[in-house]
Amino acid sequence: MKTKSKKFEEMSIDNFFDTISSNQIEEDEEKVSEKPKIKKKHKEKKEIKSKTKKELKLKKNKKKDDEKSLKKSLKKLDKTDPELYKFLEKNDKQLLNFTMDNDEPDEEKNDESEEVHVPLGSLEVASDESDYEPEKDSDDEGESRTSHGGKRSVTLKMLREWQANLQSEDVNPETIRNVIKAFNSALLSISAEDPNLSGEFKVEGAAIFNGIIQLCVLHLESAIKCYLKISSKANFKDIRKCKRFSKLKHVLRSYLTDLTKLLENVTSNNILLVILKHLHQIATIFSAFSSITKPVLKRLIHLWATSEESVRIIAFLCVLKITRNQPEHLHQVLRTMYMQYVKNSKFVSPNSLPQINFMRRSLTELFLLDLNVAYHHAFLFIRQLAIHLRNAMILQKKEHFQQVYNWQFINSLKLWGDVLSNVSSSTSTKASDSKAKLHALIYPLVSIINGVIRLKPSAQYFPLRFHCINILINISKATNIYIPVLPYIIDVLNSNSFNQQHKKLAMKPLSFLCILRIQKGQLDENAFRDEAIEQVYGTSLQYLFNECTSIAFPDLVVPFVMSLNAFIKKTRNPKYSQKLKKLVDKIMEQYKHIDDARNKVSFSLNDMNYIKSWEINQRTGKTPLEVFYAEWQKSCKQKIKSQKVDNIDADGDEKIDDYEKLPKLKSKLSKKEGNKTEDGKVVLFPSDDEDDDDEINFDNDVDNSGEEEDDDVSLDEEEEVTNGRGEKMDTDDESSSDEGSIEDKGDIVEDLSIDKW
Repeated sequence: MKTKSKKFEEMSIDNFFDTISSNQIEEDEEKVSEKPKIKKKHKEKKEIKSKTKKELKLKKNKKKDDEKSLKKSLKKLDKTDPELYKFLEKNDKQLLNFTMDNDEPDEEKNDESEEVHVPLGSLEVASDESDYEPEKDSDDEGESRTSHGGKRSVTLKMLREWQANLQSEDVNPETIRNVIKAFNSALLSISAEDPNLSGEFKVEGAAIFNGIIQLCVLHLESAIKCYLKISSKANFKDIRKCKRFSKLKHVLRSYLTDLTKLLENVTSNNILLVILKHLHQIATIFSAFSSITKPVLKRLIHLWATSEESVRIIAFLCVLKITRNQPEHLHQVLRTMYMQYVKNSKFVSPNSLPQINFMRRSLTELFLLDLNVAYHHAFLFIRQLAIHLRNAMILQKKEHFQQVYNWQFINSLKLWGDVLSNVSSSTSTKASDSKAKLHALIYPLVSIINGVIRLKPSAQYFPLRFHCINILINISKATNIYIPVLPYIIDVLNSNSFNQQHKKLAMKPLSFLCILRIQKGQLDENAFRDEAIEQVYGTSLQYLFNECTSIAFPDLVVPFVMSLNAFIKKTRNPKYSQKLKKLVDKIMEQYKHIDDARNKVSFSLNDMNYIKSWEINQRTGKTPLEVFYAEWQKSCKQKIKSQKVDNIDADGDEKIDDYEKLPKLKSKLSKKEGNKTEDGKVVLFPSDDEDDDDEINFDNDVDNSGEEEDDDVSLDEEEEVTNGRGEKMDTDDESSSDEGSIEDKGDIVEDLSIDKW
């Protein structure tokens, strides 16, 4: 030991530090620095514990004070309101024995312990098959509440209870709200936009989905009327005046919005028919929600323009009913429907002609609702037609000719001809000033039609000429205004195409019904000449039939008969000469009949009242030309049937009688009757897989010039109308008592699955 100590003393200070490693020095330094940190942490913990103890004591004292005050108030209740105190003793003793011991914090529990959620009952997995199983009593379960985020699952039993309440005389408004909320949840369950969206109810399975839709369609309208105390035959026109309307205002708004979304997403025609019939029943409710009306009208107009014929009719009836109750929308509805009419009349064929004729007739009915609005639109669009015709006549360019000689231009002339004819032929004395204004538009419209005929008088455009002649004949018939039409018919016979024999033989007959222009190669065919003579014969007979009882008929037909006799002598075709000779004979018989009756007249030719009454007495239906015209109409109907042109009468117009048979609603959600198939599925609507593929889409439609078109005509935006050649028609910024009955009940509506939507 002494030797070691001596050695240690002999070592210098520098050598001593060299022998100690640097790592040991660092470790010692770290230990020294950690000691004060540990002490600080212990102090902080002690301070926190002391604070928490103080806070807990304060909370305990507060709770005790609150508990004492509550007990005192409950004791006072015995004196202040003894009846309520006795009631609480019988029904709710726990409230009288109220304590806050359960809310006190447990100090012995660990601070870091977590609360564990304990479910209230047994959890079950929902499945579609459970919808068809017999249901258990749900009194203990709280009306079929499940674990789907606290939402109620809709069951068939619940639907039956809702239906029974909706059909009862004392309808509960809460049931109406639940049905509408379930309808919203059903639509959200099949929503493709955001599948995570969900409503207040849980809708699982096709059976429940179909049941909810059926419940709304068949029973909701009558239940709303019953609750609002509106008679079953009355509509919802004065729904705002009902005292109970405020309780249903918000749910009705959401229901109409959901119904509009459903119309936008459905493609099956059978389902559309059912929804549109239901919409027609409640259409007057839209008068209370003007902000929702525009989207509904936009969708209905699209269906009116592009869907199958039955859907078109009911969509038009819905538009008519809404605009009657909300005339402020009529101006924009007429403009949008006119745009759709022009856009969808670009191409005419035997298949599309009935649809175009229906659009024209239905749009004419809408124009007659308000003659002031009708005059505004008629003046604006007739002026646009005149501008296009003026440009074509002055500039004489091909592109300007194409703006006039197309189906859109001709169909527009037909529409305004029908509007002015119906206004003039109506006998109502209301809005006489507006009728006079519209009557003044007849002359400019007739002038435009005359200019269209004279623009290119070549034989290639004979079909277009006869379309214009038919418009003039209809206007003259409806307004009793003399329009010289016979010279345009004679010009056809005087053309060079009939002086020579045909060079080509066509096996198929030609019809001018769906064409405007003849190709040059067809001018030498016999089919073209046969059809031209047939049109001369038919249009002459129609025009002369309208004028056959006029007192000026003998003077009117003299130049025409002379021209026909001249053509009969010149023609080399005996078939043409025999046909026209027969027409001349009937005209001369009518000439003699009117001339003999006119010679017996004793009144002056200046007395217009006597002349009108005399002409009315002459139209008995037994004159020679009237009898001959009736026989010709029968032969025309047989010819049209042989050509397989459906729904067209002898004048080329569509027959409305074919639209009277409409599908009807008839079904109830029954417990026992067959609302289930063999597979256990509940059925509501008929299957329509084939119709899903037939929906017309014009989003990427390309016309002959290769320009794309946008088919979405908005109620808020103005668009350009294109003609049949791809040219744009400019638009200007200044631009009947029974709307039809749809029965509320009638054929069962069957299958509706989620795949159809």
